[in-house]
Amino acid sequence: MAAWVVLTLLLSGNLSAGQPAFNHVRSEEERVRHLVETGYRRSATFRALVDSVEASPCIVYIVRTVHMAQGINGALVHVAAGGREQPILRVLVRPNVSDDEAIATIGHELRHVIEAVNGDGGPGVDFTVFDRLDAAPGTTSGGRKYETGAAIIVTGVIRKELRLSRQQR
Repeated sequence: MAAWVVLTLLLSGNLSAGQPAFNHVRSEEERVRHLVETGYRRSATFRALVDSVEASPCIVYIVRTVHMAQGINGALVHVAAGGREQPILRVLVRPNVSDDEAIATIGHELRHVIEAVNGDGGPGVDFTVFDRLDAAPGTTSGGRKYETGAAIIVTGVIRKELRLSRQQR
């Protein structure tokens, strides 16, 4: 019986040496899953963000795409799929940045996910939290690039933690 359980886990791909299993932070891309696992291992702040999303009612799919505005490394798409009780969100990440920068960008966007999920205190996603913000520098009022102080701070902290973890190796 135990052999069948082990075989089932091996065939399903859910048995990996020491790698965390994420149910709410997902990607179909092996490269992105590796970035999330690496960030989770090397940055306490990134880990806390992933854990927060894992505890939330939403599912976040992370995909790499080159179709992004100039100077933008990542974005949270402001349209949710799924239902109000379990919205499905999409995070976009530019593929041609360093691993550490991609991890910091994913963390930044996960912070936005948390802001959107917790925006109104009720179930579902409140993207109006972004409508109430000023447009990011370099955009016009009503522009589509939004930023929060918390996400900016998170990015810097994750970068620092990744740099320190690299030095400690």
